[in-house]
Amino acid sequence: MTIESPGFFWLLLMYLVLVPVFLAEYRRTKAVLLSLGGRWLEQSAQNTFFIKWFVSSFCYFICLFLLVLAASGISWGERPIEQDRRDIDLYFVVDVSRSMYAKDGKVSTRLDRARETILRLSREIAGIRVGLSAFKGSSSLLLPMTEDLFSLENSLNYLSPDISSIPGSNVRAGLEQGVKSLSKTNNRHQVMFLISDGGEQEQDLGDLVGQIRHSGILLLVLGLGSDQASPLFLENGTAIRDRDGQQVYSKLNHDYLSKIAQNADGVYLDESTNSVDRTILDLTSGFQSRQEREGFRLEPIKRDRLFVVLALIFVIVGLVLRSIRWRQLW
Repeated sequence: MTIESPGFFWLLLMYLVLVPVFLAEYRRTKAVLLSLGGRWLEQSAQNTFFIKWFVSSFCYFICLFLLVLAASGISWGERPIEQDRRDIDLYFVVDVSRSMYAKDGKVSTRLDRARETILRLSREIAGIRVGLSAFKGSSSLLLPMTEDLFSLENSLNYLSPDISSIPGSNVRAGLEQGVKSLSKTNNRHQVMFLISDGGEQEQDLGDLVGQIRHSGILLLVLGLGSDQASPLFLENGTAIRDRDGQQVYSKLNHDYLSKIAQNADGVYLDESTNSVDRTILDLTSGFQSRQEREGFRLEPIKRDRLFVVLALIFVIVGLVLRSIRWRQLW
């Protein structure tokens, strides 16, 4: 089971307001009935009123819960979807945190090497559309899917930590932006290319990589950096220091990046591999052949309609309970 938008569960906090409101309504209505009926109002009639109010209110609360489930995009199970995909949508997700300024003993920074890799691959893969986003503490869309490689070259100039004031290396935000952009495409092979050094703070991405895997997106992960910690400098050559004035170092987090690729049924590479470009070209070519041969992909079955129908049933039951008369009383 996967949940596409878990943020909707915050709506359940509405119960904190609704429960007191319904209780206040119950007390007010009961007081009115007692004032009208006086002592003649039997205890059994009062019990009938309580049961009627309780059951109808319970139906409304269940209705709200089901609507929240529907909005959150819950899905389970899979179904084969026929497809006739042609060409490739290649979406680049690039880490632009400060650690990408490390040079690892090379002439160029990790970020410069990411730019060079993107340019080479975009020119070598045939029938391609490209997109680009960058992430730091948050993600920014730099280029929606397009066949214009000149626009890609221009967008690469904006790859910089300055795109966001939020520090960190939020891989989740970057991947979510990639999934969102690729979900708008049809009849094309979908490849997402994550380029990062992995950062230091690992995130739990189990639900997200599961969504990538079930969506038929091929996730390629390229790790930039080395096992040896490298000092960080700004573009002007100034050393990056922590609050204590100590030089900041960064190294490649192999394990984290390889785990992301593995859990998404993707492929992890690092720049120490001499034939990164050739490997990626072979992978994308094989991806095309496999999809054309199979002719279908597995798609998660969304259950939002089921929850909406159940919610409608409960609200109807609640309305009926409050409108019909019980024991010829109300």
